[in-house]
Amino acid sequence: METPTDSEGTTPRQVRILVVDDEPLLRQVLGRTLTMDGHQVTAVASAEEAIESLASAPYDLVISDLGLGEGQNGWDLASHVQNSYPGICIGLVTGWGSQIDPAQTSERGVVAILSKPCRLADLRALIAHCRELLSENQ
Repeated sequence: METPTDSEGTTPRQVRILVVDDEPLLRQVLGRTLTMDGHQVTAVASAEEAIESLASAPYDLVISDLGLGEGQNGWDLASHVQNSYPGICIGLVTGWGSQIDPAQTSERGVVAILSKPCRLADLRALIAHCRELLSENQ
């Protein structure tokens, strides 16, 4: 897999990503893919685990499944991140993307909704958008 480069041909800075998905295989594949793309990735199975990770380590981006099984869902996690860590970008992954009201995303600070299965190009676009937002906020 090629490491992406920016428009000037340099390798962009590594993004610290928290992946949240209750499906072990999807969590593992997404985590490995992003790691192979040069990012620092932590992968957890629930919103509750994500909240613990957020409290103990800095992240630039949270990518969470919308439906997380038992407990809190992706919307709950997005609201928590927006309220507690406003500088972190949030992307949600779902098989129900066409049914999402855009107002829901902006209310919770979500910068992107990605369809399952995620395409690498879409993940890279989300990460690039997150980098832009992070550089604007510095």
